[in-house]
Amino acid sequence: DSYDLPAHYIFSPTGLFPCILFTEEDRDRASGEPVPTTMKEKSRYVLDQFRFIGKFIAKAVMDGRNAPLPLSRAFLKLILGVGPLDLSDLIEIDPVFARSFQPLVTAANHSRRTHQPKAGSKDDGGQGGPENMRSDGDHEHSDIFFALDFTLPGYPDFDLIPNGSEISVTEENVCLYVDRVLECLLCSGVEKQVDAFLDGFAELLPIGCIRILNVDELTALINGESQEWTREILQEAVRCDHGYNSASETIQMFFGILASFNDLERRKFLQFVTGTPCLPIGGIKALSPPLTVVRKDPEFESGELDASAYLPSVMTCVNYLKLPKYASVEIMRRQVLRAVEEGQTSFHLS
Repeated sequence: DSYDLPAHYIFSPTGLFPCILFTEEDRDRASGEPVPTTMKEKSRYVLDQFRFIGKFIAKAVMDGRNAPLPLSRAFLKLILGVGPLDLSDLIEIDPVFARSFQPLVTAANHSRRTHQPKAGSKDDGGQGGPENMRSDGDHEHSDIFFALDFTLPGYPDFDLIPNGSEISVTEENVCLYVDRVLECLLCSGVEKQVDAFLDGFAELLPIGCIRILNVDELTALINGESQEWTREILQEAVRCDHGYNSASETIQMFFGILASFNDLERRKFLQFVTGTPCLPIGGIKALSPPLTVVRKDPEFESGELDASAYLPSVMTCVNYLKLPKYASVEIMRRQVLRAVEEGQTSFHLS
């Protein structure tokens, strides 16, 4: 029956970051309540998935292949051991939540400035002395605390501190609240997923081999590169065979069409021909095997069809494109784009 369940896809314009995962230790520490069996099973399942992703990416790196998973920069920072993450990372991970959380951060910063002892004054914990007395204007943030308690936003059953659901957020403790929310969302709530990813990666490759990289370099290693194409780049990178050479009129038309593609069209074309929407480091010239274009002749059973009626076909395992000899640029562009669109979600014998 599980095979009949619909597939669920997750998308984020800023890349994927682990959802909060609470294990037995987290629940016990926060509330002292036993963890339901279903939660334990979910935790194990999620960690197994992260372990698999780590192993999958390590295998792709070993084989010199792209694994175009849209991982966020914040998650890659954790993989590289760069941290700790902060509010700027939260803004990138979840800009909607970050905007709603920003007034609390502002209130916490205001509280820290208000309660910080002045130079030369007696340190009384930030509460005494005329220079640290609260003025009427200090209550401007009080309305943002309405109905807030020390539970994690979105997770009302998880206390940020012992008995957190019974403790209201106030101007006096907002700093603690902000610190605990950020720590849970960006550190303790995701550290087990990161560890599972690293464990899976380390089954095939030592972690040190990627920790010499920065975030941009790791992104390029995993996802490959995006490259604008010119006729000159294509002339040098594409291999022509079996009926075509680099000077063939059809090939020159083809190069002109590829050079006119925007980024989305290039990604779809690469997905169609190579099975992945990105290029390896080094661009199209670094494809292995190289992109090869050969002539596709129609199989005439009658004289009614010519090459223009056929679509290009591919062998993705060897980056091999079979291109009919079209009569014009317009026909070629239309047929190439049609094949690319229809080939995104289908697989046929050619």
